[in-house]
Amino acid sequence: MEYVSVRDFRGSSAGVWQTLERDGRMVVTANGRPRAVVIAADSSNLDEKLRLISQAELMQVMERQWAGARDAGLGDLSMDEIDTEVAAVRAGHRAG
Repeated sequence: MEYVSVRDFRGSSAGVWQTLERDGRMVVTANGRPRAVVIAADSSNLDEKLRLISQAELMQVMERQWAGARDAGLGDLSMDEIDTEVAAVRAGHRAG
């Protein structure tokens, strides 16, 4: 995947479009750090690409939640223990 600085992204739009046409995506960097991903799209696939991006972002959030639960020792709870925990949180305090 091609990386392009913000400066080059702003100053070389023809090159940006060529890269997107060739590779379909690029990473925009600021101070050497990734800041954005630009993905080629057109009217025939825009809605589907946006849906897939949203789905991927949700999966990323869920993975972080699952990792946090495992790290907190909550990965092996039974369904009854999970129901108790949910009820406690809804009641405003944490079980156990």
